[in-house]
Amino acid sequence: MAAKFKTHFSITSKATHNIPTYVVSLASATRRREHIELQLRKANMQYTMCDAVVGNHLTEGDIKELCDAEALAKHPTWLTKGAIGCALSHLNIYKEMVMKETPVALILEDDMVLPENLNEHLEALAPILQTDEVVMLYYQSHKTLNISTHESVNYKGEHHLCYPVNIHQPITTGAYMITLAAAKRLVNGILPIRVSADSWGYFYEHGLLNSMRCVFPRLIDAEPFKSSIDYFHSPWKRILSRWIDSVKLPGVYQMLRSRREKNLRKRQQVIHSEERPKWLK
Repeated sequence: MAAKFKTHFSITSKATHNIPTYVVSLASATRRREHIELQLRKANMQYTMCDAVVGNHLTEGDIKELCDAEALAKHPTWLTKGAIGCALSHLNIYKEMVMKETPVALILEDDMVLPENLNEHLEALAPILQTDEVVMLYYQSHKTLNISTHESVNYKGEHHLCYPVNIHQPITTGAYMITLAAAKRLVNGILPIRVSADSWGYFYEHGLLNSMRCVFPRLIDAEPFKSSIDYFHSPWKRILSRWIDSVKLPGVYQMLRSRREKNLRKRQQVIHSEERPKWLK
C-alpha cells in the first residue's frame, strides 16, 4: 500500500497493563482527541494514537486502486471517501498488530465514553477470548439488537460475553477487542475494499472472521459528536455542517446535537433472548 494510505502511530502513554490500545483519530480533530485522551489518562490506559487516513484526500485513482468498482457502484451512499478512509485506518492497525505479533488489542475511536475501570474489564476478557475473534465493547444497530443468552459467559459482575442472534446487526468500529488471528485474516482479505469497516457479518460470511461476540450490558458509550466520516456527497453540506459544529452556532448547534443524541439512543436499543444464533457453527 502506498505511503499516503498509511497511518502514523504515536505512543502517547505507557501504563502498566499489557493490553495495547489503539485510538483512531483524525490528526485535525483536536476536540475529539482531547475528549478521548482525558478519559484514557483517567483510566490509566496504555494507548497509541493512530492518525486516521483522511478520506477526502483520496483521489479517484486511489479509490480505483483500493476499492472494488462493483461495490462502489452498488453502495454509493455509504461507501464514501470517509468510509473508505475509516476502513483503511482500521486495516493499518491490523497490519501493525501482525507486524508486532500483538496477541490481542483494543481498538477505539475518539468519540467513545470509557469507564474508569476499563483496564479491569480488559484483563478479565483477554484470557477468555477465542483464538480468532472480535469482541465488541460498544455496538449499535439500525434496528433493536437481539443479544442471545445462549452460551453466554459471565466474566465480571453483571457483564457477559454474548453472541448476537443476527451477526449482521451489530455495527460500528467504536470500541472492540481483536485477536491476532482475526487481524491476520482481515489483513489478507479486506482489499480491495467492498464494505465499510464495521461490516462484521460480511467478514464472517466471507471467512475473514471466525467469531464475534458483544459485551452485555454495553461496557462503553458514545459521545454524540458530529461524525468524522462524511456521508454528504455535496461539499457545501459538508462544509456547512462542520462550520455549525465548530462555531457552535446558537440554536442550530443545540438542535443538531439533540437530534444526533436522539438518533444515537435509538440505535443503541437492545433486547436479550435465549434464541440460539443460527449462524453459530
